[in-house]
Amino acid sequence: MIDSKVSLNAYTDSVNAETDEARKAAVKRHMTACAAMWTSGCPRYHKLGTLETPDFVAMFIPVEPAFLVALHEDEGLWRYAYEREVLLVGPTTLLFVIRIVDNLWQQELQARACGRHEPRGRVI
Repeated sequence: MIDSKVSLNAYTDSVNAETDEARKAAVKRHMTACAAMWTSGCPRYHKLGTLETPDFVAMFIPVEPAFLVALHEDEGLWRYAYEREVLLVGPTTLLFVIRIVDNLWQQELQARACGRHEPRGRVI
């Protein structure tokens, strides 16, 4: 599951800020917007009724500098999100995460296929 609904308004304000104080205040609002996304938005994907739910939700921040600012401002941010089953990803890491998930799914499919064929092998 990839969610990219994080607001970038505060990040834009930080880039356009004319004073250091205004920039710091905007960065703080950006951090609040990021935190709000994974504390209120992402957990809803883990409660989808009878459907098999994802182990992690990838929170995609589509602007690389906004992603980097968030990680730079709070060094524990990535771990905090990870402990809540949220992977923080930016444009440079999204494709790697997708490939890793694809590889894991392929391994799971192969393991299931082997499990189905094992009884036949024992008979032979």
